Amino acid sequence: MTDTSGSPRSGRRRLLVIGLASGCALVLVAALLVGTRWFGLWGSEPEPEAQPSPSASAPPSPFAGTPAEEFAEGAEGIELPPAEPVGDYTADQVQKALEQVREALIAARLDESMLVEHDP
Repeated sequence: MTDTSGSPRSGRRRLLVIGLASGCALVLVAALLVGTRWFGLWGSEPEPEAQPSPSASAPPSPFAGTPAEEFAEGAEGIELPPAEPVGDYTADQVQKALEQVREALIAARLDESMLVEHDP
């Protein structure tokens, strides 16, 4: 049952409800504005990323100025240690095993058919 007699109590209740509804609406609008600004839906445009100029030259090597600049590239970069006898194995047997390891490294890390076509 509602109080429709126009008493001060019903007027306060109505003001309280209107005040709460207005406060909630203000909080919602503020959250919406802050949220859209935060996610970049409005506001200043971001500055465009700097594009390299066509006249800028790329460094000759990504390793320029480092000790790696002098390293050999590709299969030439896989250098084997000198073969020495190990346990019951002769230096010749060790050399053959080292060559097999070198071939496996070249196939696994440098061979295009293995890397691109996945053909071992």
